Amino acid sequence: MWNNPACDRYQNEYPYKAGLYLLEKIGQIANGPIEMALDLGCGNGILTRLLADSIGCRVAAVDADPSSLEILKETHLCPLIQTVYADIPLWFAFQNNDFDLIFSNAVFHCLGSHEAFQDTLQACFQMLTDNGLLGIRFSLRENAYALKSYLTDRLTAFTGRDCSAIVGNSGLDYATCLLQLRDCGFQVRLAEELRYLPFSNPEQEFQFMLRFQPIQGNFTQSTRRLFHDYLRQCWDRKKVRLEHHHAVFIACKPSSNHPSPRDIDTGS
Repeated sequence: MWNNPACDRYQNEYPYKAGLYLLEKIGQIANGPIEMALDLGCGNGILTRLLADSIGCRVAAVDADPSSLEILKETHLCPLIQTVYADIPLWFAFQNNDFDLIFSNAVFHCLGSHEAFQDTLQACFQMLTDNGLLGIRFSLRENAYALKSYLTDRLTAFTGRDCSAIVGNSGLDYATCLLQLRDCGFQVRLAEELRYLPFSNPEQEFQFMLRFQPIQGNFTQSTRRLFHDYLRQCWDRKKVRLEHHHAVFIACKPSSNHPSPRDIDTGS
């Protein structure tokens, strides 16, 4: 399904490669028609467009960042995609659509807690059609731990104040998330806990740090340049690797007319 030129250009680009992996797995597991999909936290819409083009389904693209939605509208919009600017938890409360697929890449870790994760799973379960699929990829609590610790120390030294709170980490644990999916009534079709190094050289990791939101959102442009110079000096003396720690889950809402079959391919 995803072996086409539209996907090829993103195979080696961070962060889209990991999102393509989720799309590929959904394509392998889906065994029924997908007419209406939901992209939760669609961002700039690259994966949204690939989803719409490859399956030929309508997609509701929801995000709370208006600037990301503007990029989607300018570069990736097509007649199959409807954009929605909304805070996702509030948007859930007013939804009565039935989706054949709910897709979310690199968003669920922003929920912050297993309680919020459970609430979101329950909302997704209610919005799915019978036999509809939920496909999600998100960071786990050890994701990029070494790099985030390094960045926290450099921010604290540069500003003279504790900056641990602005870097942040996912609060989600793989085994607990898997149990919560089952508790909500999902049949888990795929569950993977992934650890990998996304970049091949330290310069790519350094550039990743420069784009990190705590740097972009907490400094003025002039101060940011000073911090970039300081960070470069520190990096030239000591480098760390970026190791990702992610979960990939694909789960099915069983038909109300049939008992739920056993989980498959959970890796557990």
